[in-house]
Amino acid sequence: MGRYRNYSDEDKATALAFLAANRNNYKAASKHTGIPWQTLQSWHRDNIGVNEAVTEILPEKTKNLADALEEKLWLVVNLGFGEDKIKDAYLSNVTTALGTLVDKIRLLREQPTAIIGDDGKPKQINIAYTDREPDRTTDAVPAPTAPDAEAVD
Repeated sequence: MGRYRNYSDEDKATALAFLAANRNNYKAASKHTGIPWQTLQSWHRDNIGVNEAVTEILPEKTKNLADALEEKLWLVVNLGFGEDKIKDAYLSNVTTALGTLVDKIRLLREQPTAIIGDDGKPKQINIAYTDREPDRTTDAVPAPTAPDAEAVD
């Protein structure tokens, strides 16, 4: 028979914040928190065991988690892109980690995680990689001039 455990209001609020950061993926949040996914589901979907105290604590726990993830993001940026680390990591892995952290932070702060077009659908951004080196010359960019300014030779 399974072991029954009582969770504090703090535990519940923290777990629900992790659930929000994982786009309500019960199994992913369970992996992070150690709380069975069925328990998370009953708290989130069915509101079983979630009292007013949990609801009051949740915004603070959500903010704290977003702040902690942001600290982790900066750690990845500062350490992940250092000369000694970049040669050991694939750029795709580092950028995926950064994207995941940014996505979770934005979810927790109730900010959009996609660019929505006029039709109400998420826009897809395509990035093309080529073997061609980018043109980094400044010759192609005309110097800015004030309106009605005379050219000086």
